[in-house]
Amino acid sequence: MIKLFAKKAHHMAGSTKAKVQKPAPIPCCEVGVLHLFGPGVVFAPNRMIEFRGTGRDAESKNRRLRLPLRGMQQVCIYGNVRVTAGAIRVLGEAGIPVAYLSADGSRFAGMLSPPHDEFRNRRYRQYLASHDREQQLKLSQTLMEAKLTTMLEIARNWQKQSRLTSNVLLSELRTSKKKLSSVSSHESLRGIEGTAARVWFRILAELLPTGWELPGRVKRPPTDPVNALLSFGYMVLLNRTLAAIQAAGLDPALGFYHEYRPGRSSLACDLMEPFRANCVDQPLLGLLARKEVTLNDFEKKEKSEAVIIKEDARKRWLGVLEATMYEGKKSQSSQLHQSIQEYIAKLPPWDGIWLERPGSP
Repeated sequence: MIKLFAKKAHHMAGSTKAKVQKPAPIPCCEVGVLHLFGPGVVFAPNRMIEFRGTGRDAESKNRRLRLPLRGMQQVCIYGNVRVTAGAIRVLGEAGIPVAYLSADGSRFAGMLSPPHDEFRNRRYRQYLASHDREQQLKLSQTLMEAKLTTMLEIARNWQKQSRLTSNVLLSELRTSKKKLSSVSSHESLRGIEGTAARVWFRILAELLPTGWELPGRVKRPPTDPVNALLSFGYMVLLNRTLAAIQAAGLDPALGFYHEYRPGRSSLACDLMEPFRANCVDQPLLGLLARKEVTLNDFEKKEKSEAVIIKEDARKRWLGVLEATMYEGKKSQSSQLHQSIQEYIAKLPPWDGIWLERPGSP
């Protein structure tokens, strides 16, 4: 599967990176996720997607991509990119969601998701499930068990490679996982997860290359380079999870572990949890070990403690994140979609009662 950055046309197949190509029209390319960096315009001539740069300099004006819809799963728009009505219609008819992000990729602005009438039933079942606290707790336990199992597997591999020397931290993770089966409320489950997360980030801190530090997880805003990379990585994973959820016809606001909060995609926050370690944390260590990003690739905002990633480094990190999603025979992307289908299968069955209620959907 090939991913494309419209700005510099980085080509990646799986985890293999090809040389950077000069900005030029690409007549045919099978894509998974299309990342379009502004300024530019998206058209849809002959039911194909075409991007044209609109910057003032010659390099920006020469940026062009022309791609078929075949194999395209999602379009991500960064900053000032105008999508024509024709392109929106063509993408909608093809069932391809369009995600809008800030120019630096740090904020998710919204999603255009194609409507599917057959999904009304699915959402109604989801609403029913949101009132069943016992079922929600069971789903949350399963979710956290998957998350901690992934952490333990990765940590054991690091230990076998003699990269992780602390048996104490590994033991603390095992203890947290054993406690999951006996929880009786969401509050106690969150307490266990919080403890496990603190241990996990201490493990990551121990494995960082010389010169890099992780003084605990700092989110809003990140105040050091490693936390800035983590926050960006989790945002990319959240965006991909959100797109997959909406493509499946689910309401992203109704989660089972994260409580409902206006403006938050709680279900996306839920379903991304088991993928954090494989899709962000582990690739981050590889990125730093290969020195693809250095401490010079960060800057601090004026009148703020926030640390941000410079544009070129952010694109390199984004390339690693996207490549990670498609690595291996059973890619993280396919596992993510599978986890969504497993969640749908656990929703309560529809019995047709809502058809008899006035004002029903």
